[in-house]
Amino acid sequence: YIYPNPNNGTFNIVSKEKMNLSLINNLGQIIETIELNEVNSYQQTIQVNTSGIYYISGVTKQSSVKQKIIVTQ
Repeated sequence: YIYPNPNNGTFNIVSKEKMNLSLINNLGQIIETIELNEVNSYQQTIQVNTSGIYYISGVTKQSSVKQKIIVTQ
């Protein structure tokens, strides 16, 4: 899951399983790739410097993830 949402540009991503995610802007450009695994305890803090709408997208063996993130600064 992703929290807080909306946020001020800093948000956390937490998972129960290994996954690769993409942070995508509203133009469809991948601006960051995120790997959640046992090394980072399946969580990561992300910082975005521009207000707007972003999407987190990824696929695991059992499910797919697509969530909208709103950044207001």
